[in-house]
Amino acid sequence: MDDFSSIEVDTGETTIHVRTHGSGPPVLLLHGFPQTHLMWRDVAPPLADRFTVMCADLRGNRPQARRRRRSARA
Repeated sequence: MDDFSSIEVDTGETTIHVRTHGSGPPVLLLHGFPQTHLMWRDVAPPLADRFTVMCADLRGNRPQARRRRRSARA
């Protein structure tokens, strides 16, 4: 997945890490527990020849993807 770009998607409550590459119709690959986007390392590159592939790390599966703590209420 060396050709894939890394981006961070800010949802307002958390930031989700996504690896993306290719062109064409979008394909979103989501991993299971306890994997990360790396579980798609053998599948994603061939798919990127025909599709825009996005491999996201689901919330809580990377330190950067943990939910932001809200400020304490008075």
